[in-house]
Amino acid sequence: MRAGFSGDWAGTLDAFDARHYTNRLGIDEVRADRPAEVQAVFVDTGSTVVAWYGVRLFSDHWGTIEPPPDFAELLAVEEEAGQRDPYRAVAALTHTIARAPGTDQ
Repeated sequence: MRAGFSGDWAGTLDAFDARHYTNRLGIDEVRADRPAEVQAVFVDTGSTVVAWYGVRLFSDHWGTIEPPPDFAELLAVEEEAGQRDPYRAVAALTHTIARAPGTDQ
């Protein structure tokens, strides 16, 4: 999504099948896991996925800028979109929360 929002069409095409990329901090070979793959690892280890959220849906492509004056509203929108389909599925990042086997909380 980041490459597409930036108008980098060749990078966007490459990203569809990429498993690694260079992130915005310049770190090479960052792994790109799909939410279903992450959830499968938890299932394989006997963990229970409690929830998963999309992160940085509307702001990921901005680059380095100062927070906007309506930053609180941006956070509210990001949080809401991160909990709902189909929005969370197209977010730049995901957070997955799981419960390990044998734990009650």
